[in-house]
Amino acid sequence: MFGLRGEYEASVGSLEEALTLARREGQLALAGSLLQNLAATTLRLGHYAKATKRFAEAIELSRSLGDARTEATSYRNLGYLYFLQGQFGPAWNTLEEALELARPLGPGLQAQVLLVQVELLGYLAVYPEAKGRLEEALALAQAAQDERLVWACRYNRALLGLWRCPEETAPIEALLPGLREARLGDLVVGAEFDLLAHAHKEELLELLLARCRPQTPLQHLAWRMGELRLSLWRGSPDPAPLAQALAQEPLCLSVPAYRLLGEAHAHLGQHPQAAAALRRAQELRQSQLEGLPRRLRLGSNASA
Repeated sequence: MFGLRGEYEASVGSLEEALTLARREGQLALAGSLLQNLAATTLRLGHYAKATKRFAEAIELSRSLGDARTEATSYRNLGYLYFLQGQFGPAWNTLEEALELARPLGPGLQAQVLLVQVELLGYLAVYPEAKGRLEEALALAQAAQDERLVWACRYNRALLGLWRCPEETAPIEALLPGLREARLGDLVVGAEFDLLAHAHKEELLELLLARCRPQTPLQHLAWRMGELRLSLWRGSPDPAPLAQALAQEPLCLSVPAYRLLGEAHAHLGQHPQAAAALRRAQELRQSQLEGLPRRLRLGSNASA
């Protein structure tokens, strides 16, 4: 995985040079394609701010060229980036725009957008709407005969169960061999780090901590959450690594991470630090809900 990161970093420079040349020569369609690739590569590297900028540029360029598919895809990716950064209001609004653009463009693209919305709704604990959109995504994925999207729907169904009950790891664990056999590496990595962030099984966390190698800021945060949860059960927690990871930038996992940090401080009898962590969790939760439709805010608050 570290080798892949080196390849991604090397490709960023090449893509930047190609983009500059395409713009200089007025090859706008090529520039749009390069922007997509550049944004996707910077996303894999965890450079969220840079990826956000590039996807926004791709939206403007594709709109000027009348390229609705690239515009919809860019909106979908931008919405996902907002979600990763814990900006749930902008994420939802951007994804709704992506869905509107995707509807005339075939079932596959619609399913891709819906699956990001399902993930966001799951984080917000708005489960009825999440389930409804997941069923719609599955029907569209099957209509598109897209095996990867069908697997992604299965995974999202299992993930919703994990979010509702952190002990419900069996469905995701059962999916992992099939995901590996289908060579869906991105889904495998996503499943492993979601388990690290949310699972409450000692042996599973121990196995994942030994196997997983975090690359992005979100993966590092999930890894630290799993590490701290495991150490809590063993009676010797060290909150400092998780606190350091949280200090980097707000992410979608920041709220549960601060709650876990508060739990660790309380376990150690550090009550002022525990109270401060819980206050920060509440502040971040309120900021994440800003800009969301009222029904989602109310649904999330009811499940808090």
